[in-house]
Amino acid sequence: MRWQLAGDWPVGPVLIPTGTLLSGVAGPDGELVEAPKWNNGSIALPMPMPINAMALDQEAALQMCKWFDQDLWHRLIFHRSLDRDAIVAEARKRWPNGVPQTMSGPSIPKSDQRKEPDDGKVEAETKIEADAQEADAQAGRSQG
Repeated sequence: MRWQLAGDWPVGPVLIPTGTLLSGVAGPDGELVEAPKWNNGSIALPMPMPINAMALDQEAALQMCKWFDQDLWHRLIFHRSLDRDAIVAEARKRWPNGVPQTMSGPSIPKSDQRKEPDDGKVEAETKIEADAQEADAQAGRSQG
């Protein structure tokens, strides 16, 4: 199984940089039996991989589907040589009712998810827009 990081990955006190290639060992059933290591094998990496890790082969892509809830599969990144539809179909065939909770990887914690207010705008974007309008208003008062 092979992945390429599409963003920096903080692991303990180190930051694994974007673009890093990581390899794990798959068992005969396609399951990950040895997690990737970094820095010449001196750092064993925690699993699951971050959601923005690009799967470079079919086994890695299926493993990503297993780690993450089906509601997040649209965010998974597969190498362009992989047939996304075939991988998702295979994952749904293997886990028709979703991956059992004991095997499922973490989804995005509720506190990190963006909340949709009643008017349809995202709270974080609304706050940024409000801050920008306030800054514009203050700049106008100081100039005028």
